[in-house]
Amino acid sequence: MHVSEIWMTQRTLRPASQISGMVDALLDGGSLPPISLARLSDGSIRVVDGHHRLAAIRLAGRCRLQRHEYVLVESDRWRPRFGKIDDMLRRNGIFESV
Repeated sequence: MHVSEIWMTQRTLRPASQISGMVDALLDGGSLPPISLARLSDGSIRVVDGHHRLAAIRLAGRCRLQRHEYVLVESDRWRPRFGKIDDMLRRNGIFESV
């Protein structure tokens, strides 16, 4: 799944400081717990749990999630959308562009 398809449901990453350790683990060949995603009735996909993990995967230079890195469920529960992962990273001052 391409990370650009996923909607973020948090405006900020608190604490953002934990992301660097996750990025290091990924670059060293490690893995992170699966990200919880939900597919809504309109076909859009949003993060339920795992905003920091998705940020770490993106900052590690990856554009796609491997199948074992996420769990996808169907949902009709509405949550606000705050853009995609690159929007969130820019909003939090973590990077300017990828």
